[in-house]
Amino acid sequence: MVRSLTGLAVLLAAAAPAAAREQADLLIRHATVIDVASGKTVANQAIAVSGDTIRAVGADSSVSRRYSAKSNVDAAGKFVMPGLWDMHVHFGGGQDLIEENKNLLPLYVAYGVTTVRDCAADIAPSVLEWRSAVAEGRRGNAGRGDAPAERPHGGGSACRPGVDARAGDERAAVAAAERSRGAVRGQAG
Repeated sequence: MVRSLTGLAVLLAAAAPAAAREQADLLIRHATVIDVASGKTVANQAIAVSGDTIRAVGADSSVSRRYSAKSNVDAAGKFVMPGLWDMHVHFGGGQDLIEENKNLLPLYVAYGVTTVRDCAADIAPSVLEWRSAVAEGRRGNAGRGDAPAERPHGGGSACRPGVDARAGDERAAVAAAERSRGAVRGQAG
């Protein structure tokens, strides 16, 4: 009797469907994650990504058991870290250098910089168009779930308060600089 119950239990366990795994677009496995919050590296981690959203980061054995993906990357011996931001770039040179400046964007991604902020202001409309193109999936890899796309932020006026980047009013920059110094002096005391 005990034998037949044991046999029945084995048969039922074998026939039971495996728990359905959640679907992701990309599963990065066996990576060493750089945890910027703790300042430590964590080996043998997996990252599940859907679209532009990181769904899970954790021990490879746990995340890979929970998720399956259309695309898998074996990152053994490699490091994964959050994208870096360069908060002070100058895409300058006016209309003559727009194409050259745009061609620099993939270079930022190659070095881990996923977001840049333009402070030059003389090609601001182009920088804002690049940002829209990334957000809409027309540039880089936005929304495709593979490599990150660069995210330019522009306008320049944030770097030079009081200046409308689209107006090209350099005289306003001088006035803004004087106002900025006054504001800083007022807070310093």
